[in-house]
Amino acid sequence: MGKVFIKAKQQYFKPEDKQMWFTKSITYTKIGFDQLVEHIAKDSGMSEGACDGAVRSIVKQVEEMVLNGHTIFIKDLGSFKMSISAKAPLDEEEAGAKQVYRRRLLFHPSEKLKDEVESTELVSV
Repeated sequence: MGKVFIKAKQQYFKPEDKQMWFTKSITYTKIGFDQLVEHIAKDSGMSEGACDGAVRSIVKQVEEMVLNGHTIFIKDLGSFKMSISAKAPLDEEEAGAKQVYRRRLLFHPSEKLKDEVESTELVSV
């Protein structure tokens, strides 16, 4: 089970311009690719070189497949897919790719990951 540290922070809140207390989670440094590979290697017992190659290949394939319209589901993690937002014209002839005004990458966590997030211990500091 995970553990996240929580702190209270006072800041101004608009539109009333009152100072209020907000509860925030404490975040740490971003884990880079090399650090992730190192953790995977230690956890799996594989060499760092083998893990590096495997993770690079997974990232490349997920990127390629998502950008070609596939939804990628990774067990116990969730799914990745591309989504678009487009204007809805009245005429069929005006509909299509030219109406797209936003592209986004969506991530939907798996039920297991959602459950783990819900059961994460929160500790005030």
